[in-house]
Amino acid sequence: MKFNKILLILLPIFTANSDCNFEYYNRKVNQYLKGYSYLRSYKLDNTKSTEHEFSYMFSVNTTYKIAIAGAEKESDVLVSIYDSKRNLLFSNLDNNQDRYFQSIGFECTATAVYYIRYSFKSAKSKCATSVISFKK
Repeated sequence: MKFNKILLILLPIFTANSDCNFEYYNRKVNQYLKGYSYLRSYKLDNTKSTEHEFSYMFSVNTTYKIAIAGAEKESDVLVSIYDSKRNLLFSNLDNNQDRYFQSIGFECTATAVYYIRYSFKSAKSKCATSVISFKK
């Protein structure tokens, strides 16, 4: 019985990823969201998968902003937005400067399900947080 209690106490210590402080990243990402209302956040863990995809229903005549924060000073997470037919609409990659923007915004022109794909482009980033926000 004592062994089970000890195991239950130690289990969170061994399963927690100390490199991924998602709560801290959520607070950090708020600097990009002034004037927007919070919708949803995603925990992106590069140790489990280098790509993460989520679907979300966006509404017409609404402006959305997607922001990313992680341990690295500059983001190396590619965010790609696809329409309901899986056509790429845009991403946070600036090809001219070969850098990733920390946040991107767009005006939704059709209510539909959109796909948001996150891809880690470097092994140095272990995790990040992404927040979706909106304003009418």
